[in-house]
Amino acid sequence: MHMSLSIQDRWASFLRLWIGWAHPVLYFIVLRIPALFGHSKLAWRSASIIPGMAGVYLLGLIAARLCKSKTVALLAAAAYGFSVTMKAIFIIIQSYSLAIFFVLAAFYCLIDALAGNVRRNRSLIWFGILTSLAIASEYYAILFLLACLLLLVLLLAAHPLFRERSMAWADRNWRVLITALGLPFATTACFYLTHMRSAFSNTLTPYLSDFRWTPGSSRIAFVLRNLRADLSYMLPIELPSAGAALGVLAVIAPFLLYRTLSRKQSHKSLASAIPVLLFLLLLAELVILSLLRLYPFGGEARQQSILFPFFTLTAFLLLDWIIGLLPTTRRLGWLPAGILGLAAAIAVNYFSARFASGASIKASAMVRPWGRAAQPARTTMGKAGIRWVKIPGGTFMMGADDLGPSAQPRHEVKIKTFEMAQTLVTNKQYRACVDAGVCTKVDWSGPWFENDYQPVLGVTWDQAKTFSRYVDGRLPTEAEWEYASRGGGREQKYPWGDEDVTCARAVLGDCPFDAYDAPAPVCSKPAGNTQQGLCDMAGNAWEWMQDSFHDSYIGAPKDGSAWEDTDIYRVGRGSSWNNGASATSARSACRAILGPGYEGTYIGFRPAR
Repeated sequence: MHMSLSIQDRWASFLRLWIGWAHPVLYFIVLRIPALFGHSKLAWRSASIIPGMAGVYLLGLIAARLCKSKTVALLAAAAYGFSVTMKAIFIIIQSYSLAIFFVLAAFYCLIDALAGNVRRNRSLIWFGILTSLAIASEYYAILFLLACLLLLVLLLAAHPLFRERSMAWADRNWRVLITALGLPFATTACFYLTHMRSAFSNTLTPYLSDFRWTPGSSRIAFVLRNLRADLSYMLPIELPSAGAALGVLAVIAPFLLYRTLSRKQSHKSLASAIPVLLFLLLLAELVILSLLRLYPFGGEARQQSILFPFFTLTAFLLLDWIIGLLPTTRRLGWLPAGILGLAAAIAVNYFSARFASGASIKASAMVRPWGRAAQPARTTMGKAGIRWVKIPGGTFMMGADDLGPSAQPRHEVKIKTFEMAQTLVTNKQYRACVDAGVCTKVDWSGPWFENDYQPVLGVTWDQAKTFSRYVDGRLPTEAEWEYASRGGGREQKYPWGDEDVTCARAVLGDCPFDAYDAPAPVCSKPAGNTQQGLCDMAGNAWEWMQDSFHDSYIGAPKDGSAWEDTDIYRVGRGSSWNNGASATSARSACRAILGPGYEGTYIGFRPAR
C-alpha cells in the first residue's frame, strides 16, 4: 500500500507521514527494510510473508500445547496457513502479518504464565514486550490487549483456586505485573495522543462504512448480517443466512463458555479455555465498536484478522475434544485422526478453490467488460493536453440518506454551467507543468506509477491547486463534483447509473491492473463513464476538492460554491485503485477526510473551470 514511500529516501518526512497516516511506527520501519533489496514485489511482500509463516509455526506450537492430539495441532496450523483469510494477509504489503505474529507470540507467553510454572515472571514480561510490539505494528492489537484484561477478570471471577493463587503471586511480584501491563499501556497511550482522531474517524475510510452501524437502521439486523459475513469468511462453508450464523453462535457459544468457565476445571486445564474466551471477547469488542461507529465489523479480511488465529484454535480445540470422546482401541487408534485429517484436507481444498475462483472472476472481469457503451465526450483541448467537458447547469439533491452522517442531510443545490477535465490529471500532463517551472515535482516514483497515462499520485492539495491554476482552472467544489459524477445531477448511485460495481466499470483494489496492484491508465474503463463522458469518477484515484471537510451538510451552501472555513482538513472524492470493490466507496455521494499535506499513492485530482 505504502511501498512507494520505501522506494525513496524519505526519512526527513518520516514523522509527518507517521502522524498523518494513522499507522504506527513499526509499520513504516518494517516496510523500509525489504525495499532496500530492490523493486521486486517478492522482496516487498517478504515483509508480510516471513512473519506470516512464523505466525503459522507459532499457532502450531500453541495448538500442540493445548490439544491432546498432536495430529490435531498439526492440522490446525495447516488449516490456518492455507486459509483464504491468511492468504489475503500474506500478500498485502503491510504489517498485519507482523502484528498477528507478535499477538500469537504474546499469547504463547500468556499461556505459559497462566500455567503457573517457574517461568511465570519471565513469560509475563515477554507478554508485555510482545503486546507492545504488536500495537506498534498495527493499532488493532489494542483489541487483543483489552480482551486479555477481560479474560483475566473472567477467570478470576469464575475460578476461586485460580484467584487465590494469582492474588498470592501478585502480592510477591507486583513489580513484574506493573511492568508487563505498563509497556502495552504506554504504547496505547502513544496511539491515543497521535492517531486517535484519524484511526477512529467515521469518514477516513468510507469504503468500510458498510461495516459500521448506520444510525436509524436496525442494530440487530446489522450485527446478524455482518456476523454472517465474518463467520462465512472463516468457515469452510458459507452460511446461507444471518439466521444460520445466529444459530451457530447460539448453540456453540454457551457450550464453549460452560466448558471454559466451569469450576470443575483444574488449574492446569484452564489453558485450553483461553483461546475460546479470547475469540468470544474479541468478537464482542468488534460488535460493540461497530455499533459505536468506531471500528468496522464484518469488513475486509485484514480489518478482522485479529479474530482468525483464535477462531482457528477454538475450532480445533473443539474437534480435539470430540475426538477424545470417540472410542480408542489399538486397532482403531488412528481412525479419529484419519477422519479429522480427511475433513481438514477437504476444507483446505475448498479454501484454495474458493481463493482461486475469486481470482479467476477478477481476471475475467478485466478482459470482458459489459454494461452500456459509453458515449464519446464532446471536449475542447486546453493547456497541457487537458480535455475539457462542458457540464450543463441544473438543480439536484446532494448527499445520501444511507451513507452515514457525513453525507446527510440530503439537500437541494443549484449548479451553474461549468467545465471539468475529462480525465484525472496524468503523469505526462503534470510533468508539463513541472517542466514549465510552475509546479513542484511529486515525490512518488517507482515502476508501477510512472506510466505517462496513469493518474499522477501523491499530490498535495496545494500542488493540485497550483496545477489547476496553470491550466486556467481551479479545483472543483464538492457540489460540482457530485453533480458531474451523477451524470448531471441524476438520481443515480454511481457515475454509470445504478448497476452493480464491477471490475469492468471501475479500477478498484479487487481489480488488479496488468496482474499487479497499481493505478490504471486513465479512461481504461469506458463502461464506467458518466453520461457526459467523464472517466474514472469512481476508482483509480481519490480526487481533491476545494472544500474544507465538515461532519455533515448542515449549513452547506446551496449555490454549488465551495464551503471553506478554518478547518485544516479537506475533502476527497471518488475512491481509488487501493480500495476494495466496495459499493460504498464507488458511490457518487461518498466522502473522505484528508489533511491538505497528504500525499499517498492513491490521491490525485482533476481541475474544473
